[in-house]
Amino acid sequence: AMGLRVAAVDVSNDKLELAKSLGAEVVVNGAETDAPAAIQEKIGGSHAAIVVAVATKAFEQAILMLRPAGTVVYIGLPGGKADEIRTSIAAITNWELSVRGSNVGTRQDLDEAVDFAARGLVTATIRKAPLEDINSILDEMRNGKLVGRVVLDLA
Repeated sequence: AMGLRVAAVDVSNDKLELAKSLGAEVVVNGAETDAPAAIQEKIGGSHAAIVVAVATKAFEQAILMLRPAGTVVYIGLPGGKADEIRTSIAAITNWELSVRGSNVGTRQDLDEAVDFAARGLVTATIRKAPLEDINSILDEMRNGKLVGRVVLDLA
């Protein structure tokens, strides 16, 4: 977790186990519990929330997971035609929250990411699979079951 105190929220227990193995202190299954309430109860809200999910609900709930003066960064994009979210303007104003969007990053972000990887600070979860498994891999991805990344072996 690179020195950060991380709380992870997902609807997949496999992905939550991965997050825990990578250093997340708190994991919450959003399909089984009220994720914002759980984060507020367990850690008093987070300083920051980074949304990489494609579910609109994740974007809406992230604001409610923050503590006062927190920041939410939206990186993922909801699928389909879901381009709008409902959120609490009162929470943003009263708690003095910051909402940011990110569409990949800057050249400096890329340089820092490569540096982190070169120093062994990034743990990638990658599995190798034969090309003939492509359809089942795409099914896993569509159904939100893909954990980590897959490299296809073309040999």
